[in-house]
Amino acid sequence: MENEELENSNSENAENENANSENSNDTSETTETEDVEALKEKNRQLFERAKKAEGFIKDDTGKWIKKLQPVKTEIKLEAKKEEHTSFSLGDVYALNNAKVAEEDVPEVAEYAKFKNITIAEALKTGVIKTLLAEKVEQRKTAETTNVRNTGRGSTKATGEELLERAQAGGEITSDEDFKKIAIARMQAKKNQNKK
Repeated sequence: MENEELENSNSENAENENANSENSNDTSETTETEDVEALKEKNRQLFERAKKAEGFIKDDTGKWIKKLQPVKTEIKLEAKKEEHTSFSLGDVYALNNAKVAEEDVPEVAEYAKFKNITIAEALKTGVIKTLLAEKVEQRKTAETTNVRNTGRGSTKATGEELLERAQAGGEITSDEDFKKIAIARMQAKKNQNKK
C-alpha cells in the first residue's frame, strides 16, 4: 500500500511539475516575444536615425530617398588691394638718398607701416639695410649670370669668313663650309665684274 501511495504522490508531483513547466514555458515564450519585439523596435529606431544622419528622408510610401541638398555656389572675389601710399617729401628724399630700387620701395613702406615709424627711420634699421643689401646682391648676380649666357652663343661662319680662312691656310672640314666658300667666290667674282 505504501508503494501505491508513493506512486500516487509521485504522479501528483509529476503532474504539478508538468503544470509548472507549462506555465513557465508560456511565461518564457511571452518574455521572449516581448524581447524580440523590443529589439526589433530598437533596431528600427537606430536604422531611422542612421538614415537621417546620412541625409535620407522617408517618403509617403515609406521608402528612404536621398534628400537633395542645394549646391552652394559662393564666389569669393578676392580683390587685390593695391595700396597707393602717398609718401612725404622727406620719405621720397630718404628713399632717393639710400638709392632704394623701385621694386624694394613697397617692402620698405610695409615695414615702416608695420613698425609705425617713418620711411627714413626704417631705412636706418638693420633689418631693412640687410634686406636691401641682399636684394642688390641678387640683382648683381642675376645680371652677371645673364651677361655670361648671352655671350657664349656659337655663331656660324659666313661664306666670306670661311673664304678668308681658307685663303689664310686654315682647315675647312665640312661639306657645308665648302659650299659656302664656293658661293662666296662666285659672289666675289660677280661683284668684281659689276665694277
